[in-house]
Amino acid sequence: MSGNCLNNILTRMIDLLVRKKGLMERIINITVEQSKLLTPEKAEDLLATIERKQEYINEISLIDAEVAPLEKEVLYLNGIPVGDGSNKGAKVMLEEVENLRKQMVVILEDTRKLENENLSKISLEHQKLKDEIALLHTKRGTLKAYQGYALQSDGYFIDKKK
Repeated sequence: MSGNCLNNILTRMIDLLVRKKGLMERIINITVEQSKLLTPEKAEDLLATIERKQEYINEISLIDAEVAPLEKEVLYLNGIPVGDGSNKGAKVMLEEVENLRKQMVVILEDTRKLENENLSKISLEHQKLKDEIALLHTKRGTLKAYQGYALQSDGYFIDKKK
């Protein structure tokens, strides 16, 4: 009985992990897409991709919340020996779970590398923008120094009733 229960739990867990892996693959694709949108002209498209990415991250969080109790139950049931040999299927499924986890770790590492590259690109754009703003302030100060104060274009009102 416990072997069958373990197999059912592992099957559910594998389904969830396959969904999670698919979402992680979508996230890495979006991260690649983001690297092409890191210019001020494409800010709206970048924000849209970030929103999609956040939706996938939220789905992964829900999957993780569902997987956690299953993992505890697998640990509990896996410790119970089953004499009829039905645990062989569970062993194969446990190996599949481990294989999925390893694949997800690779995807996660690749995504982190891409995120770091994107962060570097954003930092460069940010520094360019700061330099341009500083240059504008310098130019404004230079113009004021050479032009002095502009004269008033309209007439003056003088109160003579004192």
